[in-house]
Amino acid sequence: MSAGEIIALVVAIMAIVGLGGTWVRNGKS
Repeated sequence: MSAGEIIALVVAIMAIVGLGGTWVRNGKS
């Protein structure tokens, strides 16, 4: 994998985890 692909993968994971965490918090509250 190239550096660009790794960066894109990390950004995508952070975005998914961030949105998921916000959705879970909003759902529980």
